[in-house]
Amino acid sequence: MDRFELLHDEVEKLETVEGITPLTASDLPDPFSGLFRKMIRQGSMTLDELAAQLDLDSEQAYHLGNHLATKGYLQVEDHETGGGARYRVYLARIRKHNLPIDF
Repeated sequence: MDRFELLHDEVEKLETVEGITPLTASDLPDPFSGLFRKMIRQGSMTLDELAAQLDLDSEQAYHLGNHLATKGYLQVEDHETGGGARYRVYLARIRKHNLPIDF
């Protein structure tokens, strides 16, 4: 089994979410844990940067990035200025808990 197939299988095992937090990013298996932490710090990555981080070619990284997006871990932003797609961690909303004053 090659690297792409192994990573694809790992993505298949991930549950579908509506975004992640920095804490849940740390709990994910490698190389996704490190990748997501770097993306949170950096902001976003181009397809070529994603491919380099995952040690894949661009086509494989494209498929894996889009698969992670459908699972709720990444957002894909298309830039019309010719820069191509950028991948960003989809950060989950932190829910406020409104407790009653007399609690």
